[in-house]
Amino acid sequence: MIIIAFADAFREDISLNAETLTYIPVKVGVKQLFLLRKIFVQGDLGVATVKMRGTSESGFTAGAGAGVRLAGLELGLYYNTFQVKMIDKSANSLNAKLGYSFTL
Repeated sequence: MIIIAFADAFREDISLNAETLTYIPVKVGVKQLFLLRKIFVQGDLGVATVKMRGTSESGFTAGAGAGVRLAGLELGLYYNTFQVKMIDKSANSLNAKLGYSFTL
């Protein structure tokens, strides 16, 4: 699935001053289809590696979303959160997803 996302992490709490934050999640989740397999909800939990300011750490990450599936195309909204212990904050994002679903 191709993901087009906008993340507004830390905007009110901290200025990253043009520093790079790298977030690499490893998650396990479920997706359930409803109403003639046209509406779906999904959720996942996992661990993410966060690299910032020359240090790296792992922390808890979770997400949930919902959307519609029409003729193989999926459109949905997805909320994600992860903990960043090095600055004692959590970062949240709301993502719009558009993708094509197929079975292997």
